[in-house]
Amino acid sequence: MKKTYTVMSIVAGAIIMSALPALAEEAATAHQVICQNNSDSIQERIGRLDREIVRGTAVYSPEELKKLQKERSDAGKIRDYVNNNEPSGSL
Repeated sequence: MKKTYTVMSIVAGAIIMSALPALAEEAATAHQVICQNNSDSIQERIGRLDREIVRGTAVYSPEELKKLQKERSDAGKIRDYVNNNEPSGSL
């Protein structure tokens, strides 16, 4: 009985070890798909921020507008850096 238990344990361990690479690849692929679906391009982000800034104080407090404008400025710097491959001010 002890010998059977040992053999079964070794077989189960081997099966689990052989399945790990396939599970890891599946998880990595799923993560890539999720990230691709949820991430905005820099242009989309700038457009979204511009639309929100235009809504103005009717929707946002002055502090919130400053934060949106700062985010818009940062996104513009990133876009300029990517397009020109050089910084436009500090990031």
